[in-house]
Amino acid sequence: VGVGVTDNVFFNPAEKKTDGFTTIAPRVQLNSDWNRNTLQFRGGANLERYFNETRRNQNAWDVGALGRYELGSSMAVTAEAQLARLYETPFSGAISSDIAVLSNYLRNYLSLRGQYQAGQSRLTLAVDHTGFDFSGITLASGAKLSQEDRDRTIDRIVGQAEYAFSPAMALYGQLSYGQINYSRNLLNGQPNRDSDAWRLIGGATFDLTSLIRGQLGIGYVWRNFDSPVYRNVSGLSVEG
Repeated sequence: VGVGVTDNVFFNPAEKKTDGFTTIAPRVQLNSDWNRNTLQFRGGANLERYFNETRRNQNAWDVGALGRYELGSSMAVTAEAQLARLYETPFSGAISSDIAVLSNYLRNYLSLRGQYQAGQSRLTLAVDHTGFDFSGITLASGAKLSQEDRDRTIDRIVGQAEYAFSPAMALYGQLSYGQINYSRNLLNGQPNRDSDAWRLIGGATFDLTSLIRGQLGIGYVWRNFDSPVYRNVSGLSVEG
């Protein structure tokens, strides 16, 4: 439970408003304690109430479950599901900050990962699905701004191979393919940004200290848009 104050409720540099707010953020998590296999459930909320500017009230929440099943000593399968109501950060860059601060969306996530380990080698194959459903934004005038053209699903498949030269150092190579599909064209009538992408990347994971592990990879990505309105892009891809 907390209380706070902001001198710019709507992140609008031209018309700043000061307001106070209260926050309550309950959370619960249940974990199995079995020697093998794992089952986890979690849920929580982040509820904010502003004293005057009630349009900034937030009812964020999330629930999730994860299960891991070991198939012998060398193979394991992990399934995960998440559902959350989230509020957009004003720093996302997707839309202007004073509107983004009022934006919320429903996100669903499903994934299935398989892992095989033999000696110093490990192979991982993962598929996942993420869906975004954006709510309309109520403006100061009372008008409703639709965000239907931002609704989308993202489907991916990722394969990764690793080889450990020591417990502190391993090399990996990763190949992934993903599709983004929007539910409709843009509100101005332009085609949507449906696309697919390939990424090939390689690098290393390593111990920086006895308590810190790092990862660094470099590769290339290709993204192709379904509509000729948008230029296909490709270039360097780096992750750390």
